[in-house]
Formats: sequence, structure tokens, C-alpha cells
Amino acid sequence: LFDYWDQFKTVELSFSIDNIGKQFEYERYGILWDTVNNNISKYASNSAYILNLYSTVNALNLANSYNIYKYAKDLNIDITFQPLESPKFLSICNLPKSVKYSIRDKLLQVDDKDFLKKIQPFILIMIQTEDKPTDIVESLGYQDKLRNQKFSDYYPELFELIDQETSKCP
Repeated sequence: LFDYWDQFKTVELSFSIDNIGKQFEYERYGILWDTVNNNISKYASNSAYILNLYSTVNALNLANSYNIYKYAKDLNIDITFQPLESPKFLSICNLPKSVKYSIRDKLLQVDDKDFLKKIQPFILIMIQTEDKPTDIVESLGYQDKLRNQKFSDYYPELFELIDQETSKCP
């Protein structure tokens, strides 16, 4: 395709990347992060291309959303966060209230005004929306059995926050 693309005045490439590293591999099971990262880096190193990164904010990645933001920023790629629509159990609004506040507090400590401007609408939606919390760990359990993996291995911080909240229940 490179030979064809060279004939155009501009070429714009958009990537749908919700996380990085092993968390990317959990969310996009069957795809290796190193392969994706190498491809993105290859395009980012060519100034002839305009690159965009779209990241869907969900219960798995919100707490670590600064990582994907920083990844894009380091490669000089514009990033747009967008809300998850489905599956509902991965909605940031379905997290237990104490988990929401922990995530909010963590994100508001990031010292990057541009990132905060991009992520604050999601924090507000998460905090202000009172959906009935679903058990994300239970919902991911079936998937984990099929894949022979554990959610807690990929998201230990989130797992611990949810586990602490659910252990309070009688």
C-alpha cells in the first residue's frame, strides 16, 4: 500500500487502541501488543501520515487511561477518548461507588492539563451516573475460563478495589 499512498496528498490512519502492553492483549485477546506497537511506531516515524488514536473508555482501562494518553503523546499522535456503549458490564457507570471514587482520585492527581481536560468528562459521567453495579469479575469469569487467564493478573489494582468493595457486603 505504501506505493499507492505515496500518490496521495495526505494519508490519515486511525487506530482503535484501548490500552497498552499486557492489558491491551487481555482486551484484544489474540493480538500481540508488540506487533501492534511496532506497526504504529512504523507509521508514526513517517511524517507523510496523519495519525489518530481512538480509545474507548471502559471499566477496565479508565484507571490507567493516562498510560494510553502518554503513549500517543510520546509518538506525537492525536488521541480521542470515547465512551463504551456495550457490553454494559464494562461501563464505567457500573462500577461500585467506592471504586469510582478511587479511580477519580487517582486520575485527578495526574499533572497534565491536556489529559485532565480530555478525561474529566468521563470522570463526571462515572461519578454522576448511578447505575446498578454489576460484578465485573464474575462477568469476565466465563471469558477467562475459555482463555485460561485471570482478570486479576492483568488488572491487579482494579481487582483489589472491587474485591475490597464486594468483601464488605454481608
